[in-house]
Amino acid sequence: MIRFNKVFFLFISISVFLVVATVSPQKSFATELKKFSCYEDMDSFIKKNITVYNQFNWLLYSSYRGGGGGGGGYFGDNFSITNIQVEGIDEADIVKNDGEYLYIATGQEVAIVKASPAERAKVLAKIVFNGQIQGLYINKNKLVVFGEERIAQTGERFSVKIFDVNNKEKPVLMKSIAVRGYYNNYYDYSRMIGDYVYFIVDDYVFNYNDPQRKIKLPEIIENGNSKTIPANEIWHFAYYDFPERYKIIVSINTQDKQQKMSYLPFLANNAQDIFVSAGSIYLTNPKTINKALCVEKFLHDLSEILPSEIYTAVNKLSKQKNNEDLAKQEEILRKYINNLNDAEFKVLEEKITDLIRKLEKEKGQEIQKATIHKLSIDKGNIGYNSYGEVKGRVLNRVSMDEYEGFFRVATTSTRGLLGQSITRNNIYVFNESMRIAGKLEGLAPTEKIYSARFMGNRMYLVTFRQIDPLFVVDLKNPYQPKVLGELKIPGYSNYLHPYDESHLIGVGKEVTPGSQRPGGVKVALFDVSNPKEPREISQAILEEGSDSEALREHKAFLFSKKRNLLVLPINLWRYADEDVFVFDISLDKGITVRGKIKHLGVKRFHYIGNVLYTISDNLIKMSDLTGSKEINKLGL
Repeated sequence: MIRFNKVFFLFISISVFLVVATVSPQKSFATELKKFSCYEDMDSFIKKNITVYNQFNWLLYSSYRGGGGGGGGYFGDNFSITNIQVEGIDEADIVKNDGEYLYIATGQEVAIVKASPAERAKVLAKIVFNGQIQGLYINKNKLVVFGEERIAQTGERFSVKIFDVNNKEKPVLMKSIAVRGYYNNYYDYSRMIGDYVYFIVDDYVFNYNDPQRKIKLPEIIENGNSKTIPANEIWHFAYYDFPERYKIIVSINTQDKQQKMSYLPFLANNAQDIFVSAGSIYLTNPKTINKALCVEKFLHDLSEILPSEIYTAVNKLSKQKNNEDLAKQEEILRKYINNLNDAEFKVLEEKITDLIRKLEKEKGQEIQKATIHKLSIDKGNIGYNSYGEVKGRVLNRVSMDEYEGFFRVATTSTRGLLGQSITRNNIYVFNESMRIAGKLEGLAPTEKIYSARFMGNRMYLVTFRQIDPLFVVDLKNPYQPKVLGELKIPGYSNYLHPYDESHLIGVGKEVTPGSQRPGGVKVALFDVSNPKEPREISQAILEEGSDSEALREHKAFLFSKKRNLLVLPINLWRYADEDVFVFDISLDKGITVRGKIKHLGVKRFHYIGNVLYTISDNLIKMSDLTGSKEINKLGL
């Protein structure tokens, strides 16, 4: 009885898939992107896919198994802007600078500050937002404020408000948009191109407070008018893993009060980093496995180790509608298993276990991949284009780029089993249809990517384990990427920023040779004019234990080549200090500390003319560009 239950329980779990495996088991789902026909169609699709997900994971992990941006951060000559990745594509931030005024988001308020001249700086107005502000844009005297609102009845919703700030002392609400759901601030799911702002909003398919788990439809609100997006406007792929979220791409015209928002809703799960070019949005996420296909393959293999009549019984288990028919199939299996001698039973058990392990191995290889979805955007219009796959994981948005019609991406992949895994790094180049045109795989075994930067037809890649290799990769021929040169130095760079066409700035950590423990913050200047022999030509290393938000957030990095200026926030743990370090950086003099500004809780910094503004939640400090002379300060 025990051994029957053991194997029979496995057969039951396998047979369940024969019901749910009818969820469109195509190998390619991008070409199968389509809309639902109605709510019932969507309800059935989601519930079948969730059943596949749950049963598949149980099969693998049940107890049966036993043992086992080139944009910069400055604008022209007079004032700085947000440090962006792609020129002409703005990124949201908590502080915006238009050369005369600063727009500063703190908690649930936006302060509009007359910043220049610094000696007469003052707060002109404050805008109160019903929730936590997550970002700002400024465009032609239109201020875009967005964040999360908590609504008593409906819970969380993402809200965008556009204000006319021609009169800075009396901002006027021009347009209001809301989407039920939330905005992923970590991955910075918005961009502004021309007059249009694009947002990506996530919303759960289920209300988890509802015991019946009824599927809810997305909801949008425009200027007070609410609309539920019907199921026949929602896109989905031919199969999905665990479709618990909607992903809603929204575009808003910041200038035209009358133009309505555009949106593209589709079923998706955990998208991660995004890259945005002038005409495309690229969304990355860990690859979703077509579990129905996996099960079909498993059942095909199972048919080769079972007698045909027994396999037929397993197959029929999934199709029984009543207990009487189910009992008949159980009896067939029971007789077969009980008639096996111990040696035969052991062989059967081992074969089934081997099949499950094989399935798990194949699953492991697939989940080491990432899927990249390409969406087309044009003057507010949004459409799905295509998708591609890569080995490994994408580090962040700076590891992606689009150039002359080709999309380039760097990844870190892992091979081997747990405890014996080996990391490798890869570069992939996709054509406009998201088919791989060229690739370079297996770079720097045992190391992983810490930073990357694309500059025209070259890429600069930093990996790390004990030393910091800086790779120079030639992408001039997108079909044959190749390494041109390599520099190995202690430490690593978390962020690479172009100084000019043949020099790079790296910000990271110093590491003592022979030790993996990071030391202090390191700022380096690299000469890559000879790509075969890149050189570090200058460095500044701060005290051990120092840290900088710029290692994790590129918007906390301010650079002006014309002013020989580099500004970073630095935490000195020994003294519990938070300082703004002002560096002098040039090719002839290298990198030196120009000055320091003590500013507790500093979040951002900008310059207007020759004044440096350092900004925290409650204070603006105004100093000269050396950081040594305070000009003024203003409470928020």
